[in-house]
Amino acid sequence: MSMHALAPPERYREAALSALAPDPRETVSEWADQYMRLPSESAEPGRWRTSRFPFIREIMDCLSPLHPIREVVLMKPIQLAGTSAGICWMGHTIHRAPCNMLIVEPTVDLAKKLSKQRVDSMVELVPEVQARVKERKARDAGNTTFEKEYLGGRLVFTGANSGVGLRFMSAKNLMLDEVDAYPASVDDEGAPVDLAERRVATFPRHKIFKLSTPLKKETSVIEPEYLDSDQRKYFVPCPFCAHGQVLTWAGLKWPTGKPELVGYECEQCHQLIPEYKKPTMLEQGQWLSTLAVGDWAGLSSRKAGFWINILYQPYGMVQSWSYLAREWTDIAHTKNLEKMQAFVNTYWAETWEEKLGDKLDYKDLWNRREIYPAPVPQEVKVITAFADVQHDRIEAEARGWGPGKESWGLGLRVFLGSPADLTVDGPWAKLEQWFQQRFEHPVLGPLRIMLMGIDSGDGNYTKEVYDFVRPRQGHGIIATKGSNQPTAHLLAGRGKHKETGTLIYSIGTDAAKDSIYANLKLTEPGPGYFHWPQQSGAYDEEYFQQVCAEAKVSVKKLGRIVGTKYKKLRDRNEGLDLLVGNWFIVELTGVDLNQYTFDYREPQPNAQQRAQQADRGGWIRTREPGGGPRAGGRSGSRWMKR
Repeated sequence: MSMHALAPPERYREAALSALAPDPRETVSEWADQYMRLPSESAEPGRWRTSRFPFIREIMDCLSPLHPIREVVLMKPIQLAGTSAGICWMGHTIHRAPCNMLIVEPTVDLAKKLSKQRVDSMVELVPEVQARVKERKARDAGNTTFEKEYLGGRLVFTGANSGVGLRFMSAKNLMLDEVDAYPASVDDEGAPVDLAERRVATFPRHKIFKLSTPLKKETSVIEPEYLDSDQRKYFVPCPFCAHGQVLTWAGLKWPTGKPELVGYECEQCHQLIPEYKKPTMLEQGQWLSTLAVGDWAGLSSRKAGFWINILYQPYGMVQSWSYLAREWTDIAHTKNLEKMQAFVNTYWAETWEEKLGDKLDYKDLWNRREIYPAPVPQEVKVITAFADVQHDRIEAEARGWGPGKESWGLGLRVFLGSPADLTVDGPWAKLEQWFQQRFEHPVLGPLRIMLMGIDSGDGNYTKEVYDFVRPRQGHGIIATKGSNQPTAHLLAGRGKHKETGTLIYSIGTDAAKDSIYANLKLTEPGPGYFHWPQQSGAYDEEYFQQVCAEAKVSVKKLGRIVGTKYKKLRDRNEGLDLLVGNWFIVELTGVDLNQYTFDYREPQPNAQQRAQQADRGGWIRTREPGGGPRAGGRSGSRWMKR
């Protein structure tokens, strides 16, 4: 009988009896094997089988009501059933052990996505759960995206960026998903994990499930939590000698240039284990604490910690050992530190350690200037520009971009004069004239700047920036502003100025600086490498000192590292700001620099087109003013056909 079919007295009676009933002996994994179903869009739709992920069984069972463990920590790679285990726990809670349950995602938007895309599917596909969840009706607060009421409790979803959501409800069960992506503090009230844990403090038999793919070591939440646990790892037997061992990246071996021949070298007998042996190995594996006897002092016996990496992914799924070997070979060849960090985080399930406080030596960059064989090197496929507004000048740089975001400085200009001067002799007119120039490519001929951004965050001349950009924002010029959130993504969003209607694109400046400073350490040309021309006097020693003007440092609160920030080591940093802007602009264009072959040479307009261009001041358009590229979107070649 569904909940919404019950008369109110019967509903309350059933809820009361359910709450008073003893906790079920049925574990979460047993419940999932009997009732759980996966939607058709899943990688493996249909009946849930814990045997497909043998290592997840113990984690799920620790979440069962009768298990003595009160807190479960899972440090994991991507796509290894961690969140799925949490959803099974939700279903078990609703069906067998109803109580209030709070689910915290990194943001409110991600909480909404989890609820709509995965939990709603679970409710719909499992009749035993659906019968207990209040029917969704218009204007009914009992079953919404963020709250689902059922017999004996409520399931509430919120984001770690919402202080109100973290204070909303006391709960017996708490799931903290992807904790390394949480903000360091929410609404100046403290760490989201601490705030959420207060919601379960009054329940002596509460359960907390913390899980995450690890990110940066200095700000990681999941790694310290794991180190504060019994530190379990999954030991699997060698099919040749039966020696139990933890699968680590160092054990994966393959002949140079032949990742398809990859295998795992047993640490005992040194036989190369083929991946097709993995199903039996996983089925026979077991979780064991890796703590030495003397390290148990002070640890809670009610806190279990689990660590696992992508090598344990079930056989036949996407990230096979050969796939991982190919990916790593490509990354090692390009020396792309961003991709290397992503690989370490998402596949190895290890934190990435940055060397904070390191300062680049500007002389290393100055000494690697080179003589270009042509005004625009042949490898360049796209040209972008960025302008930085100062109180007495506007500085601008054009950069050419090739495969893998390898880039070449094509011009650095300083337009003297107050940005308040909007006359034909002022810096804005000179900037516009410079923007319309053509760069001579040795193969493609004259190339234009695809897109130019102008920083509007100066504060003193924001209005002038908007006034200049507004009539031109459909013609390849946009206004930008650096995000004040240190954890913002590079493409941090887009907004519109209410009074002028000017579109403003937000730059995740710290994300850009992370990428730029990592790539500035590259010593050989290739993906991510920065080039500068020796023949240009504008790229002088002062410019390179500006590029190296900042260093990343840790931010502490009450003696605890809560984040990082970039600290200025000298007053002038315009060179770095221009690199940040151009890095953002080329990403915003959405052009795949590895695939892009579009020929955007100077078109040859007919007489009518020339007249129209003259009427518009020389601008060539394909989109209406105000269209602009979508933040984070892939506008492709449309932006090249101005």
